[in-house]
Amino acid sequence: MTSKAVELKHGKFIDGVMKGKTLVQAYREAGYQAKTDTAAWSSASEIFRNPQVQAEIQRRRDVNLAKDMISLDVLRADAMIQAQRIIREGTNDDKVQAGMIKDILDRAGLKPVEKAQLEHSGAQEINVQYKIIRPKE
Repeated sequence: MTSKAVELKHGKFIDGVMKGKTLVQAYREAGYQAKTDTAAWSSASEIFRNPQVQAEIQRRRDVNLAKDMISLDVLRADAMIQAQRIIREGTNDDKVQAGMIKDILDRAGLKPVEKAQLEHSGAQEINVQYKIIRPKE
């Protein structure tokens, strides 16, 4: 098999792996053939461990991650624009505006950290009573 054919099959194999297929499924869909399932698994595993294949898988994962981050940033920016529009053009009821903005930001993954706050003021008194118990004589 020529180098180009190997690269093409490796590319198809990587495509299958990136789609979440098992190594054997990706191996077979790339056009490789094996006489037994064990042989297919062994060969698929060998291809998967190939440093060039690993490098390409990592490169594609990095690209996908970057695309996901850009999509999330666009979604968040859109949510912020919608929130600003609600403030400018929305109802005069502050509670309604706050609820609408909170909903938009929640959907964009910008939910605030939930926290509990404990407040107190002034001195606190604690009464402790002691009772001395003496053994009977």
